[in-house]
Amino acid sequence: MQVGSIHLDPNIFIFAVVGGFFGLTFLFGEARLKRIALALLAGLFAADQLANFVLTQLAHGGMKSVEEATVKLALLLVVLVILSLGKSPSVGGHFSLRSMILSLLTATTLISYVLGYFALSEQTRLINDYNLAAIAINNRPWWLSGLIIWLLVTQLWKKKAKEDDSSSGGKGKKGKKKK
Repeated sequence: MQVGSIHLDPNIFIFAVVGGFFGLTFLFGEARLKRIALALLAGLFAADQLANFVLTQLAHGGMKSVEEATVKLALLLVVLVILSLGKSPSVGGHFSLRSMILSLLTATTLISYVLGYFALSEQTRLINDYNLAAIAINNRPWWLSGLIIWLLVTQLWKKKAKEDDSSSGGKGKKGKKKK
C-alpha cells in the first residue's frame, strides 16, 4: 500500500487500526468510542458529499494535481478529529462485549472506507495480495450496516445500573427503604 512516499503493509495497517481502537476502548470507555463512531459516520458522509466540491475549488485555485483519495481522506480525518473532541461521560478500564463489538465494527468500517479511497488498480492489487484487505474492501456495506445497527442496539440496550439491582432488598440509593 503506497501512500505518498510511504510504503505501508496493509496487514500491519489493519492490525494497527483494530488494536488502536481496542486500546481506545480500554482507556476511554464505551461512551467515547460511541462518540468516535458517530464522528466516523459524519466524516464518511462529509468525504463522500464534499470531495468533488473541494476538488473543484482546488482546481480553480490552481492545484489541479490533488487526488480525490487525498481530499476524501483529509475531509474524513478533519471531521473525525473535530467531532471526537470534547467531553463525554467515560470510565476507562471497562472492556465489555458491547464495547469490543463496537470497537471492531468502528475499526473495520474505517479500514474498509480508507482502503476504498485508493485507485481501482491499487484496490485490485490489495484484494489479490492481502486477505484481510480483501475482506475489508469486499464487505464495506456490511461493515457500515453493522456499525449503524450496533450503535442503535447499544442506544436501546441500556446497561443495568447499580440502583436497579434486585439484591438491594427494596432500598433506594442511600440504603433507605422506599415508600
